[in-house]
Amino acid sequence: MPIYLIGLNVEYMIAQGGIQFYHDRNIEKSKIFYEFLDSSNGFFVNTVKKENRSRMNIFFTVQGDEEKSTAFAKYAQENGFLELLGHASTGGCRLSIYNVHDVNSVKAVIAFMTKYQKDYEESRK
Repeated sequence: MPIYLIGLNVEYMIAQGGIQFYHDRNIEKSKIFYEFLDSSNGFFVNTVKKENRSRMNIFFTVQGDEEKSTAFAKYAQENGFLELLGHASTGGCRLSIYNVHDVNSVKAVIAFMTKYQKDYEESRK
């Protein structure tokens, strides 16, 4: 049964455009998310050097603070954005954008994070 299911998945992926399609889409998804992080004026922080950045698991913190990052991940989960809490060994937050996720799902996370940042900054005024 597992081999049959893998076969169905491979057929689907080939019909979508194959390896090149997923390669290009993964580059696009990670690029727009990293651009968002890098343009957040230090609110969301990614400290991974550009040449070492992952296309699948993107680590970040909220203002470099573990407590703020945990609070953000909890708030995200309460709003339907699941599993943003980072890895046990790295802390912070982690967005995993594997092949199943499309560009629109990444844009939805960005819209949520943009609103979170705006609300957070307004609450501090």
